[in-house]
Amino acid sequence: MKARIYTTENSFVADGKASYNRPKNVLHVRTNTEIPNWGEEYLVHYTDDSQGLYDLRCKYLSSDRELKEYICEFQVIEVLKYVQRRKDVKVKTNISVNIVLLNMDERVRINPATQKSIQIRAYIRDISAGGVLLGTDTPLDEGQKFIFPFDKGTAPVLITCQALREHPVFEREFRYGCVFVNISQAKEAVIREYVFRMQLAVKNKARDDRDV
Repeated sequence: MKARIYTTENSFVADGKASYNRPKNVLHVRTNTEIPNWGEEYLVHYTDDSQGLYDLRCKYLSSDRELKEYICEFQVIEVLKYVQRRKDVKVKTNISVNIVLLNMDERVRINPATQKSIQIRAYIRDISAGGVLLGTDTPLDEGQKFIFPFDKGTAPVLITCQALREHPVFEREFRYGCVFVNISQAKEAVIREYVFRMQLAVKNKARDDRDV
């Protein structure tokens, strides 16, 4: 489990291993960075590989030093967002897309040098109704949000995603398991139709190969 800590103005502070005691609303984070200002509020993006993604508003209670690490305790004041990890049928793909990076508040990130949006060439390596496996030549931060156009379904849709976990590098390609964020029923229906169609095509091809 991991956490990335931000100020309430969305400036990155630290990251590290974390554990979230949901019944007690307490979050513990091990980090190499000393976090100042006990008693202040922070925004925390917490990743649970089995449950999903949490965006939390927390009060920083205390920290203890253990060798080179700081063990920080946060009181969870509010769960701002929760994206459940879904277990859906996946189909392999090789779809090229341009992803546009977003800030944590889902506004488009702007390159200060060019004053344009930050876009990265990427490839959808598999897709389900819950998310995608994304490959890029450029590394992404865990928890990075982005949007991309998907035009392979019955209608073109704009999808918002978030990098949930990093996969091992494959043939010099950075790969990330990503979940869809705030996806509408209409957009999810487009994705599900595409997944079903691709799954059916794979089954038909396997049947045809057996009949040869």
